[in-house]
Amino acid sequence: MTAKKKLQKEYISTPKGVYTKITQKEIEILNIFSKNPLKKMDFKGIREEIGGKSNRGLFNSLKKLELSNILYVETVGKSKRYFINLYNNVSLGLLAYVETAKAGNIGRIPHKLLNTILGGIENPFAIILITGSYAEGRENRNSDLDVAAIIPDSEDKRIIHNYLKNTGALTTPEIHPYVFNASEFYSMLINKEENYGKEIFRKRIILTGAEIYYKIIRRAIENGFKG
Repeated sequence: MTAKKKLQKEYISTPKGVYTKITQKEIEILNIFSKNPLKKMDFKGIREEIGGKSNRGLFNSLKKLELSNILYVETVGKSKRYFINLYNNVSLGLLAYVETAKAGNIGRIPHKLLNTILGGIENPFAIILITGSYAEGRENRNSDLDVAAIIPDSEDKRIIHNYLKNTGALTTPEIHPYVFNASEFYSMLINKEENYGKEIFRKRIILTGAEIYYKIIRRAIENGFKG
């Protein structure tokens, strides 16, 4: 059973209780906003992005997400625009769930290698992401695997950097590590210049720590980050 199919059959536990059984349509909607949590979209735009012929099904899914306070809605003229509510812990939990399912269904990334790498990282607050060519879908047999780690400010970056470098030096593909403290990643996001933090935001595969990742994004948005 794939991660996506399994996801559809599960209930999602959140700090506020249990979210009603998530549907495939809701996964597709949330996937849009997981790619860019700054995005605001109307009904037509969402329908075009996810495809499908049932307007009623999409309407019902959007209404459910709206009533659950997962999506905000703003009215512009006669049109409604939907965007993700990053201030709801349930929203963060759902986004993290979707990110996990999405990463699990990408067959071209070396899951066995990544599971070994993740098994050696004991920090429960670490955000581990794939960036670069593998995240963009343009890798080839000579590509390194860019792995970024975002860790709490209190942690020593050298420890996880050396672990990733030493573990991945003889693997195929070879791992190219990037390690940032959370404050460094946040500072890159709100910096006006182009930088690696913004590249991560635009194209990444989150392996662990998605909820913490979105909290950093939320803080950056509060302080002027526009993507």
